[in-house]
Amino acid sequence: MSETNKEEILEEIIEDLEKADNASDDATDETQEAVDDKADETQEAVDDKADNKDLEDKEEKSDKKLKKKEKKEKKDKKDEKIEELEDRVKRQMAEFENFRKRTDKEKQAMFDTGAKSVIEKILPVVDNFERGLATVPEESKEDPFVDGMNRI
Repeated sequence: MSETNKEEILEEIIEDLEKADNASDDATDETQEAVDDKADETQEAVDDKADNKDLEDKEEKSDKKLKKKEKKEKKDKKDEKIEELEDRVKRQMAEFENFRKRTDKEKQAMFDTGAKSVIEKILPVVDNFERGLATVPEESKEDPFVDGMNRI
């Protein structure tokens, strides 16, 4: 695998993480708007019933509990999403590393097989040339044909 492919895969992973982060931020904004709306409604109810102090205290307490609970849920969901994405990235990186090692081994095996095949095909030809040159008489050693055979 080339460096360019590695970089492309890493860029895709980073883009996925950024998308997930943006989605998490959008969800956080929506939840905050819901909380703000609920807080406005609660405030209106308190203003309408200002005479009843106990009711006001009770609503404020429940509103605070609700806000705390929603903040905790937001953080939990965000943390879960981050952990999930980190796990996915780690798994993809391990898978990519295994792929790279496997392809390196396959490439080396193909090279070895190819080299062996070429040598097996050329060896009989070389043997035939050597046997042919061994049969050339001494007076014909200067012949251009014999010189060509030697060079081959």
